[in-house]
This record gives sequence, C-alpha cells and structure tokens, in this order.
Amino acid sequence: MNSTKLKFKIKWLYVFIVVLIIVLGFVGYYLYSLKNQTKEQNHNLCLADDEQVEYQIEEKKDSPSSAIVYIKEKDSNKQIFKFQIENIIPNHYYPYEAHKCGIYLVREFNYDYIKGKTLPDFRMEVWRYTYNGVGEKLVEESDFRVDSTETYLVLEQSYLGQPDYAIVIKSLKSSNLKDTFVLKYDDLINKYSAPQGNLSLGRWRDNGRYFWGNIFMGAETLAFFRIEVGSWITEVFVVPKEASTVENISENGEYITYNNGPGWIAIDEDAQRIYEEWRKEGKKVSLFIYNLFTKEKVKLATTDNPEWNFNSQWISDTELQYEMPDGEKRIYKIEE
Repeated sequence: MNSTKLKFKIKWLYVFIVVLIIVLGFVGYYLYSLKNQTKEQNHNLCLADDEQVEYQIEEKKDSPSSAIVYIKEKDSNKQIFKFQIENIIPNHYYPYEAHKCGIYLVREFNYDYIKGKTLPDFRMEVWRYTYNGVGEKLVEESDFRVDSTETYLVLEQSYLGQPDYAIVIKSLKSSNLKDTFVLKYDDLINKYSAPQGNLSLGRWRDNGRYFWGNIFMGAETLAFFRIEVGSWITEVFVVPKEASTVENISENGEYITYNNGPGWIAIDEDAQRIYEEWRKEGKKVSLFIYNLFTKEKVKLATTDNPEWNFNSQWISDTELQYEMPDGEKRIYKIEE
C-alpha cells in the first residue's frame, strides 16, 4: 500500500471518529433531556423526604385567579415538577394546606369577576390535589383543616342560629368522607357550658392529637374548645371577661396572651374618641399571660397608651416576646 492510500484511509478514519463522537454526544444529550423531561412531566402522588412545596398565586382581576404549585429539592431548591390550579381564591384568609400526600385548598365557581357578583350556582369547594397534579373535590365548603396524617378533615357546618350548626370531623380515608365526629353547637352550649357565639376553626396541635377551635362574637374571643382524637372528649376553656383582645395562643394550646384595652373598634372616628376618653380617665392597658388549664394569670406589662396591643408572639414553647410602646422588646420565660 502506497503512502497516498494510507494517508487517505487515515484521513477518513479520523473523520469517522469525529462524526461518531458528535453523534454519540447528540444521542447522550437527547437521552438526558428525555429523562429530565419525563421527570418534569410526572411525579409521585406524595412528596419525597427531600422535597418541599412552594405555592404561588397568579391573581387576576377580570377572570378566575390561579396558583402554581412547585415541587423542589430541599437542599438545592431545584424545581422537580409543577402544576397549575385554576379558580382559586387569592384573598382567602386561609389559602391552602400542604401535606405529605396532598395540597388542600378552596376553589370558587360561577362568579362574575368583571361585575363583582355571584352567578347562579355560585359555590366554594374544598379540593385535594396529589403531587402528580390530579385534583378531586372533597366537599362544598369555604373553610377546612386537615390533620398532619391526612386522616381527618374538619369543617364548620351551617351557621349560628341554624339547628345543624356544628363542627364536623370527616374521615379522609373513607370513600364518601364519612362523619367521624360531630360537635353540635347546642351541645357546646348546654353540655359544656360554652358562651354563645360563632364557631371558628383553629388548628391541629400536639402532632394531631387534639383539634382546637374558638368561640367568638365580633372581634372578641370568648372561649376555646379542644377535641381529642379517638376518644372525642371535648373541653371548653372560657377566656377571662377582662380579655378584650386575645393576641395569640401557645403551640400546645396551654397559654394565651390577652390585653384589657378598649379592643378593636371598626370606625376610626369612634376609635379616636374612645382612646381620648381612656386618656382623660387615666385608664391603663395591661398585657397578661393566662393558663387555660389552671386559670392562673400573670400581668406582664402595663402602658398608658390605649392604642397599644404589645405585639406578643411565641418565639419558643416557653418564651414569649412582647413589645413596649417605646420599641423595647421584652421576653417572658415560663418556668416549668
């Protein structure tokens, strides 16, 4: 074989190798993209331990709003999957709950967003979406709570003045959302000596052992109620009469903080008039911490400013932070 033919074969072998490398590169990129695309288009029903959820509202004025649910890696914040939910309520006071195997929220239907009024068959519904983006209607209601194990769904049934007014705990594990426990309003008043008022859903506490709610009238909290899962034992804890404003409740529900000021006043002109009367009469506002179980209370601070609410907040299970009118932040620690 002469040198010319040898050089020719080497040249074409080189070209072949280069083309093969390019082709293999494209094939590898395609397979990598296909794998990622498949992962992006599908997700399991539940979250993995290293995944988290982000909920982003896309509010619209003249049409139904929507929300995007992002599933991301906890460490890298890398997006793994996303899906969209239509007909959400952007200004709902309790927008959603995200749990291990589902995100729960209220959706609304048949509302005229241009004219700002309801249409025939207007309704609000509680929905559950698993993390593959598939949703299902649970019940026609406007408020809810779900326990951490996604076993129970809590609803407020009917309204004050109706004979069926109640707190209803349903089983999410049953095919037809069977009622597991019903706390009737009449029983709260007659059996548990609760003060009369509207019922409000609170939250699950102690890792789902108890469900807490409250009873209120206007802006004033009158009492709390607690339901134990399984036994369904119900207890009512009445708030002191001097508590015009209940600021918050501790993580386990044992303590509340409240002040004895003039309370929330809806009309600004009335509020300023009442504040001035308090100042003229030399009335003071005090912040208290109160044990709902033992009924013991401790006065934490006092101010001459009738408009002040102390901005108390729990920074741990046993530490409460509150603020004085001059900006000083204080911490009260519960001694165990």
